[in-house]
Amino acid sequence: MITPGRTVKDVEITNNSNVDHIFKELEQSGGFEARNVAEGVDILYNMISDEKCTKFLSFIGAIVSTGFRGIIRDMIKKKWCNVVITTCGALDHDIARHFSNYKEGSFSMDDKILAEQDMHRLGNIIVPLESYGPIIEEKVQSVLEQVYQSGKKEMSTADITKELGKIMGEDSFLYWAYKNEIKVIVPGIMDGAVGSQIWLFSQNHPDFKLNLIDDANFISGLVFKAK
Repeated sequence: MITPGRTVKDVEITNNSNVDHIFKELEQSGGFEARNVAEGVDILYNMISDEKCTKFLSFIGAIVSTGFRGIIRDMIKKKWCNVVITTCGALDHDIARHFSNYKEGSFSMDDKILAEQDMHRLGNIIVPLESYGPIIEEKVQSVLEQVYQSGKKEMSTADITKELGKIMGEDSFLYWAYKNEIKVIVPGIMDGAVGSQIWLFSQNHPDFKLNLIDDANFISGLVFKAK
């Protein structure tokens, strides 16, 4: 026998509603993401409040192409996590948006027409061609060459994201991760534009090595030592 849960209630927001009231309403509303958001806020609050808690922040690359990039950046800026685990796309969009701009679009736009106008579409985000590939190629190749010439010929993904953070500005989550000494781990770094540039760099520098084991050792050590 299936027993239904609480009655689904509409969230009510008035001129007198404060943030605490709104999230309390979300928690009691039930259904889909409203309740998940409220529970997520509680979990986040408890994590941040507990100094002994080892906190992982993980997110997909696509949201970095949107306004959520600012939220990710501020969470890292405020040191709300001890380590970041993300996808290569997050690096791609952070670099591209720091050195250029994306535009608003819609899900119903014609991809063929966009391609003819040298524009990519990521959901309802428009990515001008010149804002993505050429910029990422220029910046990543420059960073890798500089590090290579300094004598370092083996890097983990945490090493690479740290070096990328050095060339970014305060709008970037990579910058604040570097600034606050928070490692950014990218297990699938080859699956993206930055990864393609790492591969391309290795073709011209055969002795350059990408060390994913070093990333795994860091994560394992962090987990095993966590209280």
